[in-house]
Amino acid sequence: MKIGKYKIKLIIFDMDKLMFDTERLTSVHWKEAGLKFNYKIDDQVFKQTMGLKLIETEEVYKEYYGAGFPFEKIINERKMNK
Repeated sequence: MKIGKYKIKLIIFDMDKLMFDTERLTSVHWKEAGLKFNYKIDDQVFKQTMGLKLIETEEVYKEYYGAGFPFEKIINERKMNK
């Protein structure tokens, strides 16, 4: 495959934290966003959501924090602060 003047020979997908520890950064963003809505995001709950689809993640948070957990607002806040 060629992109511009570069010939791509290899693509690496990092799916198991060998190269980048994105979960740690994502955890920080979740915690910061949660605090803006007066929720302390627990590491244990965050770890339960790693690798889940967004709808499944929402279910975990609402099960732990209650049906009133402002998932959409916290997601939007988290995305803005990346």
